[in-house]
Amino acid sequence: MGSLVSRQDVKEGNRRTLKVLLGVMLFLVVFSVLTIMAKHGGINLP
Repeated sequence: MGSLVSRQDVKEGNRRTLKVLLGVMLFLVVFSVLTIMAKHGGINLP
């Protein structure tokens, strides 16, 4: 039973890291798009 629980925990941990990685990638994409738009559109970013 213990080994099964630990395996499930590892699976959930992998899912969490995947979600975090996806979130970071999404943030980077949005940030780069915003900077490109700011450079071309003259928007002042803080």
